[in-house]
Amino acid sequence: MNKRKLVKVIGLICGLTQGSIAIASGSDNRTAMRGEGVSDPLASYRLQAKKGIPEAQYQLGLVYQLGKGVTPNPQEAFEWYLAAARQGLAEAQYVIGLMYADGTGTGSDPYEALEWLGKAALQGHSKAEFAYNYLLDADFATGC
Repeated sequence: MNKRKLVKVIGLICGLTQGSIAIASGSDNRTAMRGEGVSDPLASYRLQAKKGIPEAQYQLGLVYQLGKGVTPNPQEAFEWYLAAARQGLAEAQYVIGLMYADGTGTGSDPYEALEWLGKAALQGHSKAEFAYNYLLDADFATGC
């Protein structure tokens, strides 16, 4: 099984599909992320993300990944997810790990994939732990 197909299988097993990733749009999330005088949720995420709030950075990554209100842009999604991951947001670390694994929005890098999946797994992210172990068991990082 090639690496790209392996990563897609992991994504399906772990629930990382466009159907299962939903932008948090409940009133609590909009209220929490809304900047003063900003009524557009996308503008709110952007404002808060630029202020360095990891949850907003993650949400903006989702917006660009799925093309919700914008043209899908995997590279832009990757950058926002990475900003959130660097601040320790486990879900962002998990997504960055999968993006490194299959090269979505960035170059494929199995070592980076394992590093980010490992960071998320250490925080108790069960899907990241599964993906990390699955990639190791599949000899994903060999021959790199």
